[in-house]
Amino acid sequence: MSAPPPPAGGIVGKIATCFLPFAAGYFLSYLYRTVNAVIAPNLDAAFTLDASALGLLTSAYFFGFSLVQLPLGAALDRLGPRRTNAALLLIAAIGAVVFAAAPNLATLAAGRLLIGVGVSMCLMAAFKANSQFWPRERLPLANGVLMAFGGLGSAVATLPVEWLLHVMNWRGVFVLIALVTVAVSIYLVVAVPERATPSAATWRDEITYAREIFSSPDFWRIAPSMVAAQSTYISYVSLWIGPWLRDVAGHDRATAAGLLAIITTAFMLGSALQGLVGDRAMRRGIPLTSVLAGYAVCFLVVEVPLIFGVTAASTATWSLFALLGAGSTLGYAILQHQFPPSLAGRVSCCMNLLIFVMAFFVQWGIGVVIDLAGPTTPARGHSIALAILATAQVAALVWLLSRRPAT
Repeated sequence: MSAPPPPAGGIVGKIATCFLPFAAGYFLSYLYRTVNAVIAPNLDAAFTLDASALGLLTSAYFFGFSLVQLPLGAALDRLGPRRTNAALLLIAAIGAVVFAAAPNLATLAAGRLLIGVGVSMCLMAAFKANSQFWPRERLPLANGVLMAFGGLGSAVATLPVEWLLHVMNWRGVFVLIALVTVAVSIYLVVAVPERATPSAATWRDEITYAREIFSSPDFWRIAPSMVAAQSTYISYVSLWIGPWLRDVAGHDRATAAGLLAIITTAFMLGSALQGLVGDRAMRRGIPLTSVLAGYAVCFLVVEVPLIFGVTAASTATWSLFALLGAGSTLGYAILQHQFPPSLAGRVSCCMNLLIFVMAFFVQWGIGVVIDLAGPTTPARGHSIALAILATAQVAALVWLLSRRPAT
């Protein structure tokens, strides 16, 4: 599959109009996803949240995200990434305003859910656009660079947000993010060339497509490994690393925010690195599933000292966690190779549905485990939660290695 002819302005124009608008949207999705890790003490002071309530509130993002994956995956293939993503970002901006104005926990959760709906297609729209504008053999690299923008969004959600909190309160921060979200939506509408592929498919056809994807052995070879690693990874990167640094390693809030900035920078580098590794592997004929399995093994090794509560060099350990956890996203490139282009948006959204439903329960469940361990022993709760999640990853890795596809 070759990419469509580049827009006027050559490669620079193509990046500015076909890549950066979607990368900016994905940047925002991770900013929204991660910011609660820094403002958690502010929310606790305003609403008196225990660990399970904080986990449930933050994971409302994932619940909203997962609710709309299948219908919006179809919309992405029918209407195109430009229009779908631009419209949804306006919903995210509304959610941010609702969150900023919330008088109680229920309204906070409603705002967070709307944000999840609004950014639910940022990654998938970008993947779809990449499949339209870049050659197939460069998709792992294009997707990897895109994922790095998510890491940048996570990094901005840490120390820069902590600095902003000295200038304005957390409500003002969310209003500011809402304004930036509206600006990115306008950028998408104005800059991106239209590449929608009108489809005569009915909603009954969409059900058939979903059934085809969910009944595919190729899909289920990849799904357990991606779901186990990604649900663990995003639950910690978007929330629980911050509490771990405070509760287990004993860092104060400002120090924890600074360390989070370092850790999320590692996530940004890891996202770009997995794209480069995937690109090189394809050029050398190495199956991407082998690379995915290699990342899974390394990710598990890094989790071992965290399970045992080892705080020495914890910043380096969590940085490796962030660096290597990004490798599980190679599964999206694998699936893009195993399904026809007409199903590219749908198949990624089917995978996202599984990942973010699980992330909702994992992020909430970690808080429940911490609360059950008792307020005086949060370190024990973190260790138990990580041990459970690592066990699930081992089982998923065994499944992947025993049913490796040809790609």
